[in-house]
Amino acid sequence: MNEPNTHVHDGPAATGSVGDYQKPPEDDKEWQQYWIGEFAASDKMLRKFHKRGHRIVERFLDDRRDDGEDTDFGGGTRLNLFHANIQTVQGLMYGQIPRVDVSRRYADPNDDIARVASMILERMLNNCVADPGDDYRTLLKDALQDRLIPGLGAGRARYSFESEKVAHEALSMPDAMGELVELAPAYEEEIILNENCPTTYINWKDLKWSYSRTWSELRWISFRSYMNYQAVEERFGEKVAKKISFKNVKPNDTKNGDANDTDYTNPEPQAEIWEIWNKEDRKVYWYTAGMSKILESMDDPLGLSSFWPCPPFLAANTTTTLFVPKADFLLAQDLYDEIDALSTRIELITSAIRAVGVYDKSADGIQRIFTEAVENELIPVDNWAMFAEKGGLKGQIEWMPITDLVNTVDTLRGIREETIKLLYQVTGMSDIMRGQSEQYTSASSDQLKTKFGSARMQVLQEEFAEFATNLMKMKAEIISLHFDPQTIVKQSNIDKTQEDPQIIQQAIQLIKEPDMLQWKIIVRPESIAMVDYQSLQAERTEYLTAVATYLQSSAPMLERLPDAAPVLMELLKWGLAGFKGSQEIEGVIDKALDSASKAPPPGDKPDPAMEKAKMDMEKVKLSMQQDAQKHKFAMELAASNHQADMREIMGQLQAKMQEISVESDANIRQEEAQAAFNIAELQMKDRLDHKDHIRDMEMQRAKKVDSRPSDS
Repeated sequence: MNEPNTHVHDGPAATGSVGDYQKPPEDDKEWQQYWIGEFAASDKMLRKFHKRGHRIVERFLDDRRDDGEDTDFGGGTRLNLFHANIQTVQGLMYGQIPRVDVSRRYADPNDDIARVASMILERMLNNCVADPGDDYRTLLKDALQDRLIPGLGAGRARYSFESEKVAHEALSMPDAMGELVELAPAYEEEIILNENCPTTYINWKDLKWSYSRTWSELRWISFRSYMNYQAVEERFGEKVAKKISFKNVKPNDTKNGDANDTDYTNPEPQAEIWEIWNKEDRKVYWYTAGMSKILESMDDPLGLSSFWPCPPFLAANTTTTLFVPKADFLLAQDLYDEIDALSTRIELITSAIRAVGVYDKSADGIQRIFTEAVENELIPVDNWAMFAEKGGLKGQIEWMPITDLVNTVDTLRGIREETIKLLYQVTGMSDIMRGQSEQYTSASSDQLKTKFGSARMQVLQEEFAEFATNLMKMKAEIISLHFDPQTIVKQSNIDKTQEDPQIIQQAIQLIKEPDMLQWKIIVRPESIAMVDYQSLQAERTEYLTAVATYLQSSAPMLERLPDAAPVLMELLKWGLAGFKGSQEIEGVIDKALDSASKAPPPGDKPDPAMEKAKMDMEKVKLSMQQDAQKHKFAMELAASNHQADMREIMGQLQAKMQEISVESDANIRQEEAQAAFNIAELQMKDRLDHKDHIRDMEMQRAKKVDSRPSDS
C-alpha cells in the first residue's frame, strides 16, 4: 500500500559566487566557526534594539515590575496613550481581511492570455488567503503590530508538497525458446499529490542579519526556530539529536534581555536552531551553538529572483548609516514620560484634597461636632464667653487650603492637555483620525485635519501595502517556479469556466515562465486598510451609468451601420479593462465580439431580389444578436441590485426578438413571393413573345408563297 509523505522541496540549485573574503570556509567545521563570529557581531549590533524592544512591549501592555521600579520609562501613574495610539493606527492600517488583486500590468484589452493568467493566479492566491491553515491573515496583523511596537515586522514564504511512491514492476516477455526476457527493469516513481505555498509569521526576536547600511547590502539573514528532541531527530538524524543542547526556553529568552524578564519557562526542553540564508554563495545553512560543525547546508531551495525567502522587513526609522530599526515610541518617549509624570502628580494632589484641618485641643465641643453630632443637633459649650472671646468656631479651627490644591490640579491638567496635543502632533494622530473633534470646528477645518493626518499616515500605509504586495509576489513566483500545471488547474478551478481551453493552456504556459510573467502580470493587495464603502459604491454606480449611456447611445448607430458593431464592442472592452473584476465579463464580451465579427459564408449568386431579401434577413439577425449581447451584458453587470429591472428588460427583449422575427419572416415571404411572381411574369412574357414571333414568321412565309408566279 502506498502511503503519502510530506516533503520540503529542495528546489533547483542557483548559481552564484562567494563574496570577497580572502579565504572562504571550505568545510562544515570552518562554516561553524564562521557563523559563530558573524552571530557575535550581529548580537552586538542588535543588543540595544532587543533590550529596548522588550521594554516597549512591556510599556504597551502596561506590565509593571514586582518591585515597583521602572527606571527606563518612569514609574507612578500612567496614562497609557501609547497603547491607545497603537490600537488606532492598527485599525486604520488593517481594517479587514485582505484580498489579492492580480491583473494585467498595462490593462491591454486584447491580451486574453495575460487576462486568464491573472485570473488563475488571483484565484490561487485568494484561496491561500481564505485557507484557515495559511498564516497570511494573522501574519499581516502580527507583523504590523511588531512594526508599530518594537519596530520590526517580518514574514516569509515556503514551498511544500505531499507525494507518494508508486512501485512499477519489471516488464518482461517470453522469447522464442520460452524464456522470459526483461524489457524494462522495475522502478519506483514519486507522484505529487498536493502542493502548497504557505506563509509564516516571524517574530522580531527570531531574526538576525549581517552588518549593513541598507537592505540591499545584506549578506545573510537568519531565522530562529525551537525544536524538541523528536523534531531534531526527524530533521537531522539521531546522531545530531544526541549532541545538541536542549533547554527550557523563556518567552523573552535572549542574551540581550534581562535575566528576570519573566519567571515562566517552557516545560518542554527545546533546541535553538538557526536557518541562515547566505546570499553570497546562494546557500542555506542550519546552525546551532555548541556544535563542532554546522548541521546541514543546501543550495538555494526556492530559486527566487531576490534569493531571500522573505520580503524586506517592516523596519521602523532606519537610516543609511546602519540597518537597525528604532521604534516610533523612542521618538516620543519624553512626551509619554512627561504625561505620566503629570498624571502621577495630579493623582497625588487629588488624593490629598479632602476636608481636613486643625483645631484647639482644649475646645472639647469642636471635636464633638465631628464625632458625636448628627443632623439638627447642637453641641453645648461650657464657657461660652471664653469661646466667643477666642473668635468662636472660626477662631478655634483651621481647614487645609483646598482651593489652592484644586487650582493646582486644574493647572496641571491644562499642562497635561497641552502636552497630549503636542504628542499627537509628533505622532500624527489628529483628533479626526481618533474619531474625535473639538467643539465649534468648521467642516473645512475637519477636512483639512483629515487630509494632513492621512498624509502623515500615507507613508506607513504605503510601507505596509508594499510588504503585503511583496509577500504575494513571492507566493506567485513560487507557484510559477515549482507548481505543476495540473496543480494550477486544480487549485484555480479554471477548467470549469467558459474560457477557451487553448487560451487556458497558453495562460498556464505564461505562468510557468517567470521572466515573461513579471512583464505582463501585476500582483497587489486589493484592500488592507479600512474600506471607504461610499466611494466604492459611487465608483461602481458611475461605471454602470456610463455603460448604460454608452449602450443606449450606440444603439442608433448599430441600426444604421451594423458593420460598426465590432468597433463599438472593442471600445466597450477597452473601457472595461481598467476596472477591478473585469476579467470574467471580458470573456463574455469576447464571445459576443467573435459572433458579431463573423461574416456569412459565401455562396452562388442568386436572383437579385432573393439576394436583397437574404441580406435584409442577415442584418436583422445581426442586429438581434447585438441587442441580445448588449442587454445580456447590462443585465450581468447589474444582476446583484436590479433583478426586477432585468426581468422586465428580458421580457421586452424577448417580445422585441419575437416581433422582429415575425416581421423578418413576413418580409422574406413577401420578397420570395414577389421574386416568384416576377420570374413567372418574365417567363409568361417570353412565351407570349415566342408565340408572336412564330406567328409572324408563319405569316411572312405564307406571304412569300402567295407572291410566287404560277407555272402557267
